[in-house]
Amino acid sequence: MIENNLDGSNPNVIPDFQIRGTASMPSTNELTSSFVGSPNMPTFIMDGFEVTAEKVFDLDPMRIESMTILKDAAATAIYGSRASNDLTDYDLLNATEKLQLGKAAGYFDPFGTIDQTEARERDYNYRLGLVQQGYNTYWLDKPLEVAIGHKHTLSVEGGEKAMRYSLDLTYENVPGVMKESGRQRMGMGTMLLYRFKNLTFRNNMTYDNVKSTNSPYGSFREYATLNPYYPYQDENGNYLKELETNSDILGRKSVINPLYNTTLNVIDETSYSEFANNFGIDWYINADLRLKGNFAIRHKKKRRYCIQTGGSYRFRQLFR
Repeated sequence: MIENNLDGSNPNVIPDFQIRGTASMPSTNELTSSFVGSPNMPTFIMDGFEVTAEKVFDLDPMRIESMTILKDAAATAIYGSRASNDLTDYDLLNATEKLQLGKAAGYFDPFGTIDQTEARERDYNYRLGLVQQGYNTYWLDKPLEVAIGHKHTLSVEGGEKAMRYSLDLTYENVPGVMKESGRQRMGMGTMLLYRFKNLTFRNNMTYDNVKSTNSPYGSFREYATLNPYYPYQDENGNYLKELETNSDILGRKSVINPLYNTTLNVIDETSYSEFANNFGIDWYINADLRLKGNFAIRHKKKRRYCIQTGGSYRFRQLFR
């Protein structure tokens, strides 16, 4: 699983898997479409049928009996060329250090027109005043919370040598460390296996319903870029819309306060339901020869429910 420092513990981001080195091919839209995602993603085969990485991500680990990794020639011979792919510590500067770094880097040095030089001097003095007033926000803890998830599985199985059956029910609730984010999953599955002489019939049916909720606090990466000396509340304790206004003289855009987004009726949810039925027949002709046939039906319905008001962070980012 590839480490993702930008999305971190977001339960609604499907991770990238990589068995070995990356493929030496461009990641174009055509290739991405052909490979159902990143060209470097491995091909996932579950019970003899290809499934998506999202299906593997939502799979109950208790239902896994065994796992096999095929690489190079073995994978290519069976599944074709598509199968050939086989903790970060943040140390942010405090308000004084950040202002000193900007000054040492020449951000406030006099250059350009007289108006620009005077504007930079006023800008520095304004920020210095904020630092002297004690503004020193640690932005990384603003959108985070301690999250505890839980998962419940109920399984029933039985039968004899000629016939086996099983039924399992699953409920999973995974809250994200970003406040008000999470992923809920309900699923059920049945398995029926019947043996008659040298024939084996098997049928696997699954149904999953997944709902993911994105945090109104936005993305964690946005908070890592904010200056610690920004005031984010007014005198009444209300969140400011902007942390810094735009400056035409300096060519600087305004800095939007991502915390203001939490005061609006912002909704960003995605849900999907998926039904899959896999039927297979194995004919054991002799000890060294087996004929195998598979038939699969899969239906997936996905919905996106997103409401962004005119003052929301994402809406204003789109139309800056």
